[in-house]
Amino acid sequence: CRGFKYASNNQLYSQYCKKKGIVYLRCDSAGCKGTAKIDDDALFVMNDHDEHSTMETEFSKLRVLDTMRKRAADDDSTSLRNIYLEEMRHSEASDSVGYATVESSLYKRRRIQQPTLPATLDDVPDAIQNSRYATVKDSNFYRGRINAGQCY
Repeated sequence: CRGFKYASNNQLYSQYCKKKGIVYLRCDSAGCKGTAKIDDDALFVMNDHDEHSTMETEFSKLRVLDTMRKRAADDDSTSLRNIYLEEMRHSEASDSVGYATVESSLYKRRRIQQPTLPATLDDVPDAIQNSRYATVKDSNFYRGRINAGQCY
């Protein structure tokens, strides 16, 4: 139940536990004792934050990372390095996000978009025809399966 981020009042929380339908959160700032919980879709602050600045830089990092992941999944013709460079040119978080830190998540997002390998030959038409690989430059790439001895 980890990995989710929540934002409230320019502060960033991470989910650390979920019990009986209640999601428990803690502040992302190191050393801060700020905690909250989500119960019935309402956020309740349990412990106030220590004195620390708002987390606008973290928000901008998350925004640019989300944009890069979406582009990596949708645009398989552009290299991941070029996607990173293009997004960093227009980002406020360009000083704090390195390519080495985002490279594996971009590869993962691109890999997830690839169609699964069919288990049998009979599964090949469904795997190709229902994917973006059915056409190449607006022309049909896959026209069906033929058996040995068939001529067209």
